[in-house]
Amino acid sequence: MPTLHLLHGLPRAARGSALGLLVVAPLFLALLLLSIAPLAAQPADLRVHKLTPAGETFSDLSLEENSRPFLSPDGRWVGFWFDGDVDDVFDLYVASRFGGDTRRLSAPRPPGSHTPGLTNAAFTSDSRYVVFRIDQETSQLAELWSVPVDGDPSDAVKVSGEMAPGFEVGSYQLTPDGQRVVFTRFMTGAHGLWSAPVDGGVEPVRLHPAGSDDPSGFDVRILGDTVLFRYSPVGGQRQLWRVPANGSSSPVRVSGDLVAGGQVTGFEPTEDGTRVVYRADARFDGVEELWSAPISGPPSAAVLLSPDLPAFGDVDNWRVNLPAGRVLFRADSAVDGQLELWSVPLAGPASAAVRLNTALVASGDVDSYSSFGEHAVYVADDLTDDVYQAYSVPIVGPFTAAQRLHGILPSGRLVGLAAPLPQSGPGNPDPLVLMVSNLRAADKAELFLQTLDAADDPYPLFDELPAGVGYRSSCGSGGPPDFSAIVVCADLGIADRIAVYRLDLELGSTPELLSSEFAHADADATRIVVSPDGRWTAYRADEVVNERFDLMRVRTDGSAGPQRVHATPASSILDVDPDQIRFTADSQGLVYAADHEVNEQLDLWISDAMIFVAGFEIGNTGEWSSDTPRGGRKVEAFAVPLGVRTVHHPAPVVSR
Repeated sequence: MPTLHLLHGLPRAARGSALGLLVVAPLFLALLLLSIAPLAAQPADLRVHKLTPAGETFSDLSLEENSRPFLSPDGRWVGFWFDGDVDDVFDLYVASRFGGDTRRLSAPRPPGSHTPGLTNAAFTSDSRYVVFRIDQETSQLAELWSVPVDGDPSDAVKVSGEMAPGFEVGSYQLTPDGQRVVFTRFMTGAHGLWSAPVDGGVEPVRLHPAGSDDPSGFDVRILGDTVLFRYSPVGGQRQLWRVPANGSSSPVRVSGDLVAGGQVTGFEPTEDGTRVVYRADARFDGVEELWSAPISGPPSAAVLLSPDLPAFGDVDNWRVNLPAGRVLFRADSAVDGQLELWSVPLAGPASAAVRLNTALVASGDVDSYSSFGEHAVYVADDLTDDVYQAYSVPIVGPFTAAQRLHGILPSGRLVGLAAPLPQSGPGNPDPLVLMVSNLRAADKAELFLQTLDAADDPYPLFDELPAGVGYRSSCGSGGPPDFSAIVVCADLGIADRIAVYRLDLELGSTPELLSSEFAHADADATRIVVSPDGRWTAYRADEVVNERFDLMRVRTDGSAGPQRVHATPASSILDVDPDQIRFTADSQGLVYAADHEVNEQLDLWISDAMIFVAGFEIGNTGEWSSDTPRGGRKVEAFAVPLGVRTVHHPAPVVSR
């Protein structure tokens, strides 16, 4: 699902200010209703059932970040951590989305076991196994286990192997094919990188070079069947290496030679897996420059990307624009601590690097940047310190071609974010730039569209707002995969009454209210989640009873009104947790946590419009269409790079 993180990357001056606020046989039907036991008075076209087991009076879901509920890639299974037997001792459970028994996958744990957050789990990409980190045999000794998704604790195998005393498993990643898991064994001052088949049966293989373990841990990316990692033996230099995920051959260094004291301090492979861009003080100790190297090697093929930097200079962060074959990066290339924006071909040389930003005022910086196609967009306080303005510029430069996307802003006005959108509206053949700014009033954060050439004034997506903040980023945001629209929270009608709106990302559009006309003065929407296909928006709001937050679902195109996805809670104090709301991959199921039976006792629920029984599909067939096959479809999604302040995006990791 595309997630438009409109708060991420706000400049320093904006943080804490206004901008921080954004029909099948009847027999099958009868069996289905018996197996799911839906809640009374649930919506007629949905099927709601509880996924968590009965448990005890103290039982609850884990809400820790690393151990929250998680969904299988095929959308059939929901995994979660639940203290169903012993208070605060959380075990791993799996439940079928389509009803049936909920099963515990982990064995009973010893007293004093790790708290949630230190126990975590992930489905393999084929949804056949669950891999989990847990101190299941010895308290406080985390090991790595694997179990078939349709199994039970007796089917689990330990994949981390026997470890030396004092060692335990740290972070781990699964290979894209779901066949192997790459993980670290660690103790204080010693980390090793290992790999094992998910189905167990053989001892793990060591992936890093022979010799002592790394004292400070590993930075790992998995590209198909290849593992890229940074490694530093005790007393040695941290370098970049590649190795087959199955350990069938020895690791090979990828990064070039380093000067004494030099280290590789960060890296990111290109999306096509052919090259890696990395940062290292390779020529001068303490001067971190940007380099590019073919992943296939040899190390001597590494090429410098950044221009010669002064003794105080460093590359701060970078972003690869692969279609354009270039890398954007920030560096204090002229004044210590003053970050400027540069662009260079992906394969170099450094002499081809060009500065993209206009001259900066003293203490000014390029604060955020992104690119699409042949243009970059950046935000900088170039004219007045802490007054952030937005510019577009060709990705190949020169900086003299930079175009400010609005008039000169006075003190107190600034652009919090600006980014090109990878779509075009009718009559707009070029990408548009989305901006978050208080351009019209100092106390109102709003959304604007602008063309790259800034031929006209920025187009406000909101009508004139009442006194107050306007756009609220704290609800989250999202939209269709084609980025034709965005769903946001805003108080467009009455100040501080937060509602949900869809904004079509095209010039001339106006906001459309998706949430209900609220029944009381203090109603608010507090969370938005958009389905992967963009057709549905779920939101949490107390629009019926004050401070009772229900979960609502509405068509993102506004073609039908919102409906509550669950039965009416028995009490006004029962509500839906804002952080545990997720759509299944086919966009038909909505998983959420709520204390709908006992106050403050969270259970996991699913509201589903697509239900399978004995291989037959039943449910709300009115929601099927010619472009959405029964059973849904896999949706490839990505995030819009809106004002990204850092470019180090590792592959999914479950860490300690």
